[in-house]
Amino acid sequence: MTSAVSRWLARLLLKGVRSPSRLHAQPLDAVARHLSHVGWREYREGESYSLEEGIELVEASWSLAKDPETACRLGLMYERANRNSDITALYREALRLFPAQADLRYQAAAHMLRHADGSEIRGFLEFLREVDPVDPFLLYTTNMMRAHADFVAEAVRKVGTASGGLPPVLMCFPVWGEAYVGDFMRFACSSLLAPGNLPQASQRWAAHILVFTSTAGQATIRAHPLFDRLERHATMHFLSYPADALDYGATMETHYGSRLGALYARVCKFQLHSSPHYATLEAGRHLGAFVMPLAADVVFGDGTLVGALALMDGPVDAVNVAGFRLLRDQVLGEAEPRFRQADGVLAIPASAHGGLVAKYLSRDFFADAESFTAFPLFVCWRIAEGGVVAHVTHFHPICLRATAFIEPIEFTIDPVDGRFLGRHHVHPSRIHLVTDMSVSISDWNDDPTYGEGPVGPMVTDRVSLFLWMYWDELREYYFRAPVRIGASDARPESWSAVERRAKPVVDAILIEAKRREAANRLRRSWKPDA
Repeated sequence: MTSAVSRWLARLLLKGVRSPSRLHAQPLDAVARHLSHVGWREYREGESYSLEEGIELVEASWSLAKDPETACRLGLMYERANRNSDITALYREALRLFPAQADLRYQAAAHMLRHADGSEIRGFLEFLREVDPVDPFLLYTTNMMRAHADFVAEAVRKVGTASGGLPPVLMCFPVWGEAYVGDFMRFACSSLLAPGNLPQASQRWAAHILVFTSTAGQATIRAHPLFDRLERHATMHFLSYPADALDYGATMETHYGSRLGALYARVCKFQLHSSPHYATLEAGRHLGAFVMPLAADVVFGDGTLVGALALMDGPVDAVNVAGFRLLRDQVLGEAEPRFRQADGVLAIPASAHGGLVAKYLSRDFFADAESFTAFPLFVCWRIAEGGVVAHVTHFHPICLRATAFIEPIEFTIDPVDGRFLGRHHVHPSRIHLVTDMSVSISDWNDDPTYGEGPVGPMVTDRVSLFLWMYWDELREYYFRAPVRIGASDARPESWSAVERRAKPVVDAILIEAKRREAANRLRRSWKPDA
């Protein structure tokens, strides 16, 4: 028995294993299974601070005996610990040993398409092709990567031939499925037609709306009563998904079964959503355009489009906003009668938009909630006048200067969110964070907390763990900035008093997240004090 294994057995004794000496007498594979089980239990059942200890135990298990279940467990734990390069190395080793193991192949596919660069993705797909050349997910992804290249060329051609003398702005919307086509017109397009959005913006910028959809989706959009009004202010471009790309759910379930099929279908959905954004960004690099990567169901506050584009006049490469998610049934009851005009336009003034967000933002996001969310996109405090101070873990780049990105923008499923800017090393001095509702978007849906229920009172350590999972060079910059929502007539001292109260909590979360990330920095750098 090696000294390393003896050390892990001593750790197990401290964790309550009654007879570690009996483990010494077991074959190494039995010891490895036990280490994997205990480490996984640390992750699944322990408090958040047990993640690092759990990883150490499962790493020890993997070093003793190579087992695909252990590799899957370790990969998920590495993901939570923001160790994406370690995941890639782990899956590369594990898949060479167990190329047919279904769960391992799925986890590797989801990871590589989100975190690897273009050459690594192509290498991974070539590996899959050698293992199973007719694998449906391989064929689907290969098809979408070809479509991605076609999207870039088609966008450059269409926008280039329609360009006038005004600076081009490319607004990209992936829109597929009957429900999302309806949402696109009901929310995104109708709010873009508010006076301070497309009607005013089109006087100074050449607005191009790129809609990635199906043939049926295009017909429905063209038939909508608002379509002609959109064409008065913007050039509409339709780009078609591959004909067989939209039936991904049935294809994946037929081959992989209901459980894995649903997981693969989710990755296919991300491809359909992210590929248009990245293709439009790459087209924007060629065209010297501003690019706005958007969702079909987003609602724009009146003045948001002009406000975002005007900010790009300065030394700015990205305008970032906090995208607020509101429960649709709640907000519609107030928003429709107040802000839906007779002609179908949804015109919500900035102050009123802030009021809606402050009123309908889920209680699960508030620091004093009895049951705080397990998915803390925001940590919020309410001021006396009803407004909200929010510290935001994820900002959305609503507008990007495409020419700021020197390297080609390649295919990936990683969303164009705050982490996108970190991956491309955009300096904070080139990012304008909007910390009020003057430039604002919201998303009215049926699941504002992404299906993650509350987990009890807000604990700073739990929020720091979430923040750590997405940590990059910009994350502290994002989270430190207080965002003021609603209550436009509130006294300045009301805001500052709550911001002072929030600061120790924010500091504690960031201190713990940076403590956790310190070990990762050492792994990634030659500097001893990285």
